[in-house]
Amino acid sequence: MQKVKCALIGFGTIGGGVYDLLNQNKNLITERTGIDFQIKYIIDKDLTKIKNIKGVEISDDYQTALKDPEIEIVIELVGGTQFPYILFNECMKSGKHFITANKALLSERLYEMFEKAQEQNKYIGFEASVAGGIPIIQTIRTLLIGNKIQSIKGIINGTTNYILTKMSDEKLDFQIALKKAQELGFAEADPTLDLNGGDAASKLAVLASIAFNQNIKKEDVFTEGIENIELTDIQYAKEFNYIVKLIASSSIDESGKVEVRVQPMMVSEKNPLSSVKNEFNSILVDADFLGQSMYYGRGAGAYPTASAVVSDIVDIGNKIISKKEYNNHFFSISKDKKLKQSDELQSEFYMRIMTGEKPGILAKIGTVLGDHGISIAAVFQKDSDTEEVPVVFKTHQATEKQFQDSLKIINKFDFVKKLVYYRILN
Repeated sequence: MQKVKCALIGFGTIGGGVYDLLNQNKNLITERTGIDFQIKYIIDKDLTKIKNIKGVEISDDYQTALKDPEIEIVIELVGGTQFPYILFNECMKSGKHFITANKALLSERLYEMFEKAQEQNKYIGFEASVAGGIPIIQTIRTLLIGNKIQSIKGIINGTTNYILTKMSDEKLDFQIALKKAQELGFAEADPTLDLNGGDAASKLAVLASIAFNQNIKKEDVFTEGIENIELTDIQYAKEFNYIVKLIASSSIDESGKVEVRVQPMMVSEKNPLSSVKNEFNSILVDADFLGQSMYYGRGAGAYPTASAVVSDIVDIGNKIISKKEYNNHFFSISKDKKLKQSDELQSEFYMRIMTGEKPGILAKIGTVLGDHGISIAAVFQKDSDTEEVPVVFKTHQATEKQFQDSLKIINKFDFVKKLVYYRILN
């Protein structure tokens, strides 16, 4: 039986999950592939974490694996971006295939990494970098290879989706929902990158790059987080048949311009993304021949992510054994990109204004919106036990520039005590 030997670098939560999966399902994988996949080395700076692992060689020096000619695949599960990029380049020089779950690295360096892998005739596996256990990279790479992808919209951060679900379903305030997520292990001790949209932006940059063949980086993603979301608006959204979600969205127009954005949005209950709850992720893909398809599953955690990593191990292993050319052609990315500027993005909008009881308020706001080419779809005035009364507007579709220019004027009115807005996804 043919063997493929791997080195696992980084033995945290995901590394442990990969080791468990390859050991517990070893016979199953061998039966299905005819290949004996072996972890020869586990390498981690903290030897105390790996000193009791049997049947593998342990080290705190990654060069041990790179110098071993038996190692064909290196699995990077370290985190950060500087060392993993160094490791990637050394793997290419050493003739090793490279697997990573590192969305931060890929969202900065994907173009350069593809170019280097192509030069060295080596393969990069990165299924685990986006949405954990949802095989979205493989879907774009194989199932949709004959389709032009038109848009990708999804919930790709489980932490924020858990928090927003608890706020919506249990009427928990933001901080209480966050604390509950941390207690259950769905949020890190420092959840900043989840809450500010940065984690989702990294994942979306990777997805948009391979879907639209453009060199899109995290910094290109128009990003807003959920830190300032209030329970009031989540409850109003439900009254109007919307659910607040952190949505990652990318699409391409006929001219080849791509929009990439991560924002909290009010999602219509008719949209299947509105029903995705708790820590689960889901991605909607629109393609020219297939139409719309939806992918759902756990977006994080040791075993869902490990499943994605192992799928890359098996995929590369099959290529090694069959001696196929390691063709990354499907993932070739143009060095260039054509991005829609944030001002060009279009949405319907929800706007809540806290105001005192004064005559002519609706007329003044309506005039400002109208002067900027924005038409009002609906107005709701809610009862209040305080002197300030909430007035809620829903607009028809407008550009970001039209809406933001309107807000600059509306915020100057002395009767506006507070203004909150959301974009709407139907």
